[in-house]
Amino acid sequence: MRAEELTAEFGIAGTLAFVEAEHGLVKAVISLDGITGELYLHGAQVTAWRPPGEQPVLFTSPKSLFASGKAIRGGIPIIFPWFGPNRHARAAPQHGFARTTPWHLDGVETAGSEALTLTLSLGDVGSPFWPEPFRAIYRATFRTDPVAMPRGAEPRVPSDHLRGGSAQLLRGFRRHRRRDRRARWHRLYRQDRSGTARAADRGARHHRGGDRPRVPRYSSAVRH
Repeated sequence: MRAEELTAEFGIAGTLAFVEAEHGLVKAVISLDGITGELYLHGAQVTAWRPPGEQPVLFTSPKSLFASGKAIRGGIPIIFPWFGPNRHARAAPQHGFARTTPWHLDGVETAGSEALTLTLSLGDVGSPFWPEPFRAIYRATFRTDPVAMPRGAEPRVPSDHLRGGSAQLLRGFRRHRRRDRRARWHRLYRQDRSGTARAADRGARHHRGGDRPRVPRYSSAVRH
């Protein structure tokens, strides 16, 4: 949808508007009780967030192209469905295709003047590197009241924010990372063991005289 159509359907006067940025990309511009923010539908990527009276919190590289098919460098990218290079297809895009694909805006929710939530979804994109059907749902909430936590506490994400299998994906990524780490350790261990075995074998052969010409234990008498 174009920016004008999104503003007509989801726009909120003085709070939410949609504008067309560089190269035709559409972004949501949020202004909520002193908070300002931006979210591109391209990759469903939050690129700006600024609390009232503070400096911008998120960094976006000036080298970002902001073009279709290109990843936005900076902000809060969505890494899906793989992290880093695809181990099974070298031609696959780095960090998956979710951050370079336009997402669909499903709805906008408000909690008075305290919070604004945008819900976006991504369905089957016909990628040759991911033939399985899927549906991912992402919710981005801009709030005026920061969540206060005691020092040392870990943040907990509400379960309703983990939709479309996000929690399972996160656990899957962690399992893959642990498995890759164990495989790397085992490979290094085998290499170290093989190197140690070779060194021990050389030492044994040297001790037996296998690496040098044999010399008679007792030489013949030397004539003067």
